[in-house]
This record gives sequence, structure tokens and C-alpha cells, in this order.
Amino acid sequence: MEILDAFLRVLEEETEVLEDLIAIAREKKQLVVLGKVKELQELLNREARAVTALEKAEAERHQRHEALAQEWGSTALDLRGGQLIEKARELGLEQARELEERIESLNQAVTTLKFLNRENEDLIKQSIAFIQAVERELTGGGATTYTRSGGLVSDQPPTSLVDRKI
Repeated sequence: MEILDAFLRVLEEETEVLEDLIAIAREKKQLVVLGKVKELQELLNREARAVTALEKAEAERHQRHEALAQEWGSTALDLRGGQLIEKARELGLEQARELEERIESLNQAVTTLKFLNRENEDLIKQSIAFIQAVERELTGGGATTYTRSGGLVSDQPPTSLVDRKI
């Protein structure tokens, strides 16, 4: 069945792109932890290219899914993952097992990528919070501002170790 074979190929391609994104997410975590900004920027460029490839693969998967559903007398909305597998089994197709494996691999890759992205997001939030805490500690929580003549704008003595430039 040519349409099913094309659908299986695109599932595999999409899973491969997701696996690339998973590797990038793992590498991103290390770069954030080590504070390697230049390398992180290069990695983000690589990630952007992979996301573009993912969007292309997803669009093709949706087209192949719709074509397959039509051939089987249904719609893509009515034949999602589990229903696709059941229909393939019902039709006695030899690719039913391969379809199940590819769908499971795709689902697992999506789940893993979501987890890693959340983990990286939390790590970045913690890094930002730490930077803000250090800044507050160094500046005494407020800005020390001077007039043109060099006098303090406030009557309170400066409490910051470092003056902010505004």
C-alpha cells in the first residue's frame, strides 16, 4: 500500500528530526549550566533550523495522514494514532506492526522533548533569578542616582556597592 508506506516514511523522518531536537536540548542544558554564551547562540541557530525541518515534516505528515484516511474511507480526525493502528489491523495490513512502532516512537520523542524543554526552561528561570538576586545584593536593591552637579538625588546615603547607569 503506497500511501501507507509514504506515511510510515514521513513518521520516521519526523521522529528523526525530533531526536535531533532532543540532542540539541540536552546540549543546550550543558551550555546553560557552563555559561557558554557563544556556543549557546550557535546551538540556538542549529535548533531553529531543526524546528523548520520539523514544521515541514509535520505538514507532510498531516497531508499523508489525510490521504491515508481518505483511502480508508474516513477523515484524519476520525483516524488518529490508535484508530490508525486498529484500522490497519482490521484491514489485515502487514505494516500494522510497523505503524504501531513508528507512532509509539513519535509519541515517545515528543514526550522526551517536552520534558527536556521544561527542564531547560526551569534552569534558565533559575539562572535569571540568581542574576537578579546578585544584582539586588550589589546595588542595595535600589539605584543611586546623582544630579548634574554630582550630588545625590535622595537624602538617604547610598547603600549600593555599584552605581547603576540610567
